[in-house]
Amino acid sequence: MMKRLMALMLCLLTVATMFGCANIDKLEGEDDKGAFINMYLGTEIYDFDPQNSVNNDSALKVISLLYEPLFRLDENGKVKKALVEKVEILENDVKSEYKMLLTLANTSWSDATYVSANDVIYAWKRILKPGFSNEACALLYDIKNARGVKEGDLSIDDLGVAAVDELILEITFEGKIDYDQFMLNLTSYALVPLREDIVSRSTDWSKKPATTVASGPYMIRRVVYGEQLILERNANYFRNTDKEDGDVLNKSVNPYRIVINFTDSPEQQMEAFNNDTLFYINEIPLDQRTAYADTATVTDMASTHTYYFNTSNPLFEKAEVRKALSMALDRAAIAEKVVFARPATGIVPYAVFDSTAGSDLFREVGEDLIATSADIEGAKSLLASVGVSGGEFTLTHRADDVDRAIAEMAKAAWEQLGFTVTLRELSSQAPASGVDAVKDDSLSKVFASGDYDVIAIDANALNATAYAVLAPFAKLFSGQGMDMDSGDYLPSPHCTGFDSEAYNAKMEEVYAEKDIVARAALLHEAEKLLLEEMPVIPVVFNQDAYLIHDDLSGLKTFWGAMPDFRMLKLDEYGRFTTAVTEYVAPAQ
Repeated sequence: MMKRLMALMLCLLTVATMFGCANIDKLEGEDDKGAFINMYLGTEIYDFDPQNSVNNDSALKVISLLYEPLFRLDENGKVKKALVEKVEILENDVKSEYKMLLTLANTSWSDATYVSANDVIYAWKRILKPGFSNEACALLYDIKNARGVKEGDLSIDDLGVAAVDELILEITFEGKIDYDQFMLNLTSYALVPLREDIVSRSTDWSKKPATTVASGPYMIRRVVYGEQLILERNANYFRNTDKEDGDVLNKSVNPYRIVINFTDSPEQQMEAFNNDTLFYINEIPLDQRTAYADTATVTDMASTHTYYFNTSNPLFEKAEVRKALSMALDRAAIAEKVVFARPATGIVPYAVFDSTAGSDLFREVGEDLIATSADIEGAKSLLASVGVSGGEFTLTHRADDVDRAIAEMAKAAWEQLGFTVTLRELSSQAPASGVDAVKDDSLSKVFASGDYDVIAIDANALNATAYAVLAPFAKLFSGQGMDMDSGDYLPSPHCTGFDSEAYNAKMEEVYAEKDIVARAALLHEAEKLLLEEMPVIPVVFNQDAYLIHDDLSGLKTFWGAMPDFRMLKLDEYGRFTTAVTEYVAPAQ
């Protein structure tokens, strides 16, 4: 007994590493709630608001564990019901009324409050408010009055959504649409339900465990920024808590806790994996990727590493300058350096489908619109045609080995054209007030403010459609918030400032076309038109690469390489269970 006590004390002393104590006895009785699985899921994130997860791959992976979408795409790209249990289509051609009824499954938030139709309505109205910025709003434009609401011409209460029952959502459309396509739109994590009482509580509600609730398989148990993130099984996830027997706790989610450590370097994480104390690693260090290229499981992500221009900068106001900077990049060499990436040949990434879910890939149907090799002389000639021989600008990127390596290669290429390029690397920072140790993602703040010349963004497709990728570049589909204090209520263009009459007209044509095959053809035209203007530079298509321990099984993935950890099983997990002291959330 004394030896066991001493072993437990040693574990507590080393808990900061969160890699567990090997060879300790399996916890018994009520303490044994399941496996603690140590893993490295990606770079640290600081905001768990699903509507702020579009431009961060690591954030989106965690969001997918915390929030359940209405529908989801399986790994083959087929639309499956998630929160939705039943779909009914109501059409009246005489009255030109077209509606959809979505009946939600009986499930609860992590605080045991039922997920309701009103939670869906609140999340959608939040996105569609004129002053709120989110590119996902274009996915809702088939709903009656949605565009008028976003453009400030109609009240938010005019939106064609209503809760006819606690679990039944009624959606009224502008006209007859492709209902399957609309359900595909609803697979986006930007459109998951949110609780008004939670979101309205604090501007930092999504940065603290005490003010965040989850509808997905996991909830946030603990966050210590700079150290660790602990996700715990959501005991209310698709579980009938009214039943006293026959409903085991791990019916919907098997692992008890997912423990993600941020104190160690990527190299130390790899050492822990090789020493059998880390069981899943999703961010292989750049300098070790070649060694693991053949053993890692590699999947195309719906994400493109992209350079966004601030087109208000006089240096970038001409499309020829932007295109010249794009031509100078050797995307093949960059992809080879990154290892788990493909050279970008367009804006729409791999994994996005051409027309319907599960169809041919948009990228493979369309032509390559960008060269993968560098053309320095061609770039110089294009610059000379508009009288530009160089200039100075800053390239902003995350404090990440991959982003840094890409930025250094871009800088070298652009300096061959006569430009002077300064690299600005941003990481997280605590606010001056130090409120409850909340941190801000500096790059996200800079991106939102427009305080950059060129900025590196991992742009995630909002769903599996090219429309979701391309629509935000058109002014009336951009989703950017209006300045409600100016009194002008003018729509804002894409976040780069890009505003093209030709492209705006093309996207209106896309939106008006409800035949999905015909729309796909128009979207290929839109992508080609967009790359003639080049408001952003697609660099590489991101790929997901992970290593998994032999003792860990049950891993699945959804479309876009989103992890499904619900049925993970760690053999003899008692050997690895980590003693974790209980965390007491700070008073609000």
